[in-house]
Amino acid sequence: EAYPNPFNPQTKFHFATATSQRVTVKVFNALGKQVATLYQGTVPANETQFITFEGNGLASGLYLVQVLGQNFSAVRRMNLVK
Repeated sequence: EAYPNPFNPQTKFHFATATSQRVTVKVFNALGKQVATLYQGTVPANETQFITFEGNGLASGLYLVQVLGQNFSAVRRMNLVK
């Protein structure tokens, strides 16, 4: 989960994978348009990755962060309040 949430202008979250694999972390607005790629690379097994998302320059509203690995996918909600 992102913390803090709602956020302004910055929020943070973390993730880890059970096996070493390629992972992409993207942020989408409520209309499904991609607004950022936060991470793209190989994550070692059981190593926590810490991500910071800056909402500067974006409108207030709902954003979705997608963490996509080779064998999993997760989506979480974030609310930007200005």
